[in-house]
Amino acid sequence: FRTAGSITTDAARGAGHGSHATLSRFDVHNICIANGPHFRRGFLDTAPSSNVDIAPTIVNLLGLDRPDKMGGRVLGEAFVDGPSASAPVEARRLEGTRQFSDRTWRQWLQISTYGGASYLDQGNGASEPIVNN
Repeated sequence: FRTAGSITTDAARGAGHGSHATLSRFDVHNICIANGPHFRRGFLDTAPSSNVDIAPTIVNLLGLDRPDKMGGRVLGEAFVDGPSASAPVEARRLEGTRQFSDRTWRQWLQISTYGGASYLDQGNGASEPIVNN
């Protein structure tokens, strides 16, 4: 794939300077490929989904009862006999700030809700220095 990367450490960083990966769309999104007689051929699902949705989808395909405490949703829109129209996706943005002695950290998260489940789409943050006049 020839993707350039870097390895960093945050051993010398204090509070507010962590970097254990990112919340960019690139880092939080993945690919799920489903194949078999129950799935639509050539279908690209644009609805939000997550790894936690795989278990309830399989339970549904097997005709089993879903446990009460199982997270996620059934990816029914990918089924051959699934709904032809997608439900609307509700997106919201959460924002927060934190003051440090020398800077202000601003963080935001974009969360989508679809089919009764919530998904973290992406997030980012930035540090702004405090200028003393």
